Amino acid sequence: HLLQARLAVGNDSGGIHLAAALDVPAVTVFGSTAPVWTAPLGRRTSVVYSNASCSPCYRKICRRGEAVCLTSITPEAVFEACQHLLSNDGGE
Repeated sequence: HLLQARLAVGNDSGGIHLAAALDVPAVTVFGSTAPVWTAPLGRRTSVVYSNASCSPCYRKICRRGEAVCLTSITPEAVFEACQHLLSNDGGE
């Protein structure tokens, strides 16, 4: 149940926006999209995004065939964003 979640982690999709709207701490991973335009709104949100030169392209399928925008985001970066968000949230 989303309202009982301590943290939501996901891509730029409806589920992560719903979590943010419900005030559940949410970390959003952006690859081919940009947080400037589509980041979830809320006081308990954080974003992790690609530094790839081709991002954002807003394509569903990578024209380069490599998905560099996603592979350039490390699990450690996502984990760090989660830790930071939870520590600033009082660990609720």
